[in-house]
Amino acid sequence: MEAAETTKLISGYLELATIELFHDIGADFACVERNTSLPDITAIIGFAGTGIAGSLALCTSHVCLSELAKLGNTKMTEDWLGELSNQLLGRVKRRLSPHGASFGLSTPVVISGDRLRLSASAQVKPPISTCVASSLGRAEVWLEIEFRDGFTLTDQPEEDGSLIEGEALLF
Repeated sequence: MEAAETTKLISGYLELATIELFHDIGADFACVERNTSLPDITAIIGFAGTGIAGSLALCTSHVCLSELAKLGNTKMTEDWLGELSNQLLGRVKRRLSPHGASFGLSTPVVISGDRLRLSASAQVKPPISTCVASSLGRAEVWLEIEFRDGFTLTDQPEEDGSLIEGEALLF
């Protein structure tokens, strides 16, 4: 798959996974244009596998996170943001898996500060990002992804038996 096609595919998956994640916890977010507002809390989670590695950052404000935590029925807002980043990367992984991508996730790290600025790694191409908003506030997601050792995503996804979020596996 060509680089431009790969970026477009991953970008679409990232947007869809982000919207669906928030919808599944009871928040109706929609994609919006990125603006100059800077988040004050961010969860970062890394991933790596054969021929693929990177990180995902889920950024928002403390105000928005407090509202999201209420939907998650928790008072531990930082842990909730870390869990949301974990679930979001899991959703992206599920969508990339039929294209041949296989990777493990690290433990999320949450950082907080005034007007956090994320900057892309100098060694990796620019991140794929999406920005969403609702009446609760705004959130932005950055995905830095690097393909190594000649790995590319396959054009035609192959069904790999992955469960869709919310499905049950009985055995």
